[in-house]
Amino acid sequence: MIVSSMVFMAAMCTKDEIEETIDPCKETALPSNEDASYVFSAYIYYKDKVPYVGPVHFKVYKTYCDGTVSGEYYLTHIPSAANGGWFSGMVYTYTYTNSDDMVWTAFSFESPTYEIHKEMGAFSLGYVHLYYNGGPMEHTFQIYLPWDSPGAKN
Repeated sequence: MIVSSMVFMAAMCTKDEIEETIDPCKETALPSNEDASYVFSAYIYYKDKVPYVGPVHFKVYKTYCDGTVSGEYYLTHIPSAANGGWFSGMVYTYTYTNSDDMVWTAFSFESPTYEIHKEMGAFSLGYVHLYYNGGPMEHTFQIYLPWDSPGAKN
């Protein structure tokens, strides 16, 4: 008897009511999509403040409100001492469909002893509204690695 009552109650819900309870992103959906372009760069230093020379593994991607990952880009670059540890990526453009969408960055480095160090960044639509000037938004990271440069005197 109890089982049949529960089935009957579930059948009384409309499709819209079911979708409303399932879609946690409905309340934060934007009335229209908003595009944002970014240029990410970094000054990278060893712990002893010497400009970094070595591989930089960079990843940028977007997550939608529901957690779906989109637009993943990877770049490996080796800055030279001549350019002072400077890393710069390309222009990346993402479409925000929801105020909870996020653009993420990740820089990864490997120490001489094979330890991995990561630096992350997150960029919300609020960031876009604060800093958008009509062109690509430039964001520069200052990264200090947790190890000294090769040949550093301790």
